[in-house]
Amino acid sequence: MAANIGLDPQVGLHNFLVQHLTGYGHDRPEVQQCAQERLLKLYANATVGDCLMCPYVGVAPNFTQALGDIMFTRGAQLASSTAGAQRYRYILDVEDAGGVLGATHAVDLCYFFPKPSEGTPIIPGICQWAQWRRQIQTGKVLRDYWASFAKTGKPWSAEGPAWFPVESARSGLPFLRLKLGGKGVMSDAAYFSDAAAELLGGIVCKEVALRETAGSGGGGCELIDARTGVPWRVSGAGAS
Repeated sequence: MAANIGLDPQVGLHNFLVQHLTGYGHDRPEVQQCAQERLLKLYANATVGDCLMCPYVGVAPNFTQALGDIMFTRGAQLASSTAGAQRYRYILDVEDAGGVLGATHAVDLCYFFPKPSEGTPIIPGICQWAQWRRQIQTGKVLRDYWASFAKTGKPWSAEGPAWFPVESARSGLPFLRLKLGGKGVMSDAAYFSDAAAELLGGIVCKEVALRETAGSGGGGCELIDARTGVPWRVSGAGAS
């Protein structure tokens, strides 16, 4: 999925919806724009703090967060679910570590080796060691999880919290939120928002369809349940 949506945010979102939102690819541009706005509305609270590079590349934080969820969250969940075995999900929350891009994609590689001096990061500046003692402990716990999962299919660490598998039909929940020092908790709330996670899950599973409405001046739309035709609901609120 990630390989096909493109790098330009506007094009990427459009390509994703063409592939996965039922009815989107055959609608008029005005209706397609309406559908994009419906989805991005769920990311309206995204800030520059969620995207350190956004001010430099001219990308709005809501676009970045939405595409991040599409490529690195929902895409990975769908790929891992095809085998049918238990899935374990985590978020590495290490913003305080000092990396130039924060807790970004691939920052896990900074914790692959026992010492900061070992290994070579794939992105210059991604592995800063502002909190090196806590980072070394984080790496120890993370490697315990990785190794035990490779050996037994269940991640475990004597120095970290118990890690429970994702439950089916829960949009990737629960997941382990691992912080510096190897401390962490299991989370029952989506990283950005439950509403956004549920809607994206419905779209990629072909449970959501797009329907044109009269709107003001034409080009209105609503997101509906593809099975029943009723308005799609997320977290107790309408997505349309």
